[in-house]
Amino acid sequence: MEPTYETCPTDRILSQPILTVEWVRTYRPTALRFTRRFARSWHLRLTSDEIQSLADLALCEAVNRFRPHRNMLFTSYLFLCVRRLAHRTLSDYVRKSRLRSALEGNSTPDDRE
Repeated sequence: MEPTYETCPTDRILSQPILTVEWVRTYRPTALRFTRRFARSWHLRLTSDEIQSLADLALCEAVNRFRPHRNMLFTSYLFLCVRRLAHRTLSDYVRKSRLRSALEGNSTPDDRE
């Protein structure tokens, strides 16, 4: 029988605050590296504080939602969380810039077609 979330002992260990803080300390450089990679490859204009905030937010989300019984490495899950958050940030940036240009009366690339 495959263990469920309630019966998996490692999940109970992960919910302890001491180990959660240890995971954040251990994987913060990895989250920063992933976030910088996405910011560079997607040409996001983010300050170093914004990159650190995105990395910390993605890392906290990954630590809270990670389920070891699903046979996935934590770094792989962290990569997915960083990518999802970077995508959300890029989408928000594009949406705001389109709204700003629409309010100013400028045409967007979609309007020229």
